[in-house]
Amino acid sequence: MPEVIDDGLTGFIVHDEATAIAAVGRLGELDRVRVRQQFERRFTARRMAEDYLDLYAELCEPRLPQLRAVGD
Repeated sequence: MPEVIDDGLTGFIVHDEATAIAAVGRLGELDRVRVRQQFERRFTARRMAEDYLDLYAELCEPRLPQLRAVGD
């Protein structure tokens, strides 16, 4: 889940039941303001729409054909 959770910042990535239980005891270490700031940077509808627009613009750019050598 590292694409969604920043370990130690927005949550904890765990690999088994024991580390999940230990992580519950560490929830107080998370700063709610920093969690919200990270959410705003990564997951708002506006942010995702901007990423899509950037991708669409990149896909619409004309590209030169790729040349490749052909073996004998």
